[in-house]
Amino acid sequence: MIVNDGVVEQIHVEQPGEFSVSYDLPPGASLEESNKVGAAIDEVVRGNPEVQLSALTVGGMNGEAHMGSLYVHLVPSKERKLNTSQVKAKMRDQLKPYAYAN
Repeated sequence: MIVNDGVVEQIHVEQPGEFSVSYDLPPGASLEESNKVGAAIDEVVRGNPEVQLSALTVGGMNGEAHMGSLYVHLVPSKERKLNTSQVKAKMRDQLKPYAYAN
C-alpha cells in the first residue's frame, strides 16, 4: 500500500475483479509484526461483501520481514453493485488507519 497524506495512492491492478494491496513497515520490523499488520488489513478487506477471496503473503521476495502483500479477488461483476474501481476507492478509505504501513 503506497500512502500519500494518509491516502492509499496505488493498488496494483491484475485483472478485472482482481488487485493487490502492498504494505511496507519500517526496515527492522519483525515478521511477527508484519504478519499482525497484514492480518488486520486482510480482516478489513474481507469485511467487504464484494470480496470473494483474499490471500496474504508476509515478507518480501528477498526475505524482507517488513513487507507484505494481499491478493484480492472480487465476486463476479454481475453479483456486485460496485465495479472494481469503486471497490478499490472504498478500500482506500477503509485502509487509512494503516497509513503508517507505507
